[in-house]
Amino acid sequence: MTVKDKRFSKMISLPFVPPPIKPVTLVLGGGGARGLAHLGVFEALDTMKIRTERIVGVSIGAMIGGLFAHEPNVYRARTRALTYLYSESFQKHQKTLFQASPSSANTELSWHEQFMKYMHVGGILRRILSRPGLLPGQVLDEIVSMILPDKNIEDLEIPFSVAAVDLRSGHPIVFERGPLRKLVRASASIAGVFPPVEHDGMLLSDLGVVHSLPVWIADSYPHHHVMAVDVSPELNSSSTMTSALDILLRIDAIGESILRRFVREDADIIVRPDTSSVKWFDFTRPEVLIEAGRTAALSALQNFKASQKSSVTSSLTRVVD
Repeated sequence: MTVKDKRFSKMISLPFVPPPIKPVTLVLGGGGARGLAHLGVFEALDTMKIRTERIVGVSIGAMIGGLFAHEPNVYRARTRALTYLYSESFQKHQKTLFQASPSSANTELSWHEQFMKYMHVGGILRRILSRPGLLPGQVLDEIVSMILPDKNIEDLEIPFSVAAVDLRSGHPIVFERGPLRKLVRASASIAGVFPPVEHDGMLLSDLGVVHSLPVWIADSYPHHHVMAVDVSPELNSSSTMTSALDILLRIDAIGESILRRFVREDADIIVRPDTSSVKWFDFTRPEVLIEAGRTAALSALQNFKASQKSSVTSSLTRVVD
């Protein structure tokens, strides 16, 4: 072996250190209370020192995404969210409107079961038939105003995109500019539950009902890696379909599950927090959801980093050979 060969041998025997993960474009999906897991995802990114170059949010993902885009500090974002969730004001909404407080005798019932139970009380059926939403829009207005600043989207610290659907045209709409609170309120307005929002001739509602993980929006921007966070639980087997409504709801759940599975495959990094123990309307266990998001994101990022190392090492081996 020549002197040159010996130098080369020592060089390639050094341990390989993979490069850091490049910035990510983050897609935060819808899922009601389960979307609190998104806060844990930001904690994982902070732990691994990975920068977020853009946030795309729908429904609760838009709310959490807007909070972090305004204040990209995981401690302050978490504190702001938890302070409001434990406030007397939100506890009142949690108990009287969502019927999911720990003191409620109905916590074992699904939201659908409670909905059916209370449809016959207090004129709720008349409200459904005569009003644009089961719950008053002021409830969501207050939640959004307590979580998010009164700013325009284009003035946030991190580029931010809010996804909603225009009920008039039937088209999905992506906002990169405009009033943050109003547009997040529109994105989080679950059809039939909260009234839609009028904006620039459009009637905006939650896109998450038909597209709860809009990876395609992130793909439309220049990006390094797309990281998609799907907070919906896996679809379990069911044998309790005793009514036409049960069957319709089951078909809707199956369709959404298939669509999510299809679209998330377009992401470079997929995060699936285990949110199965928490109902979508139950905001009483935020720490459980935040930890689920943090754990799942750390695992996904570490696996992605390992796959990058494997890919680069394989390429170097081919070059040496």
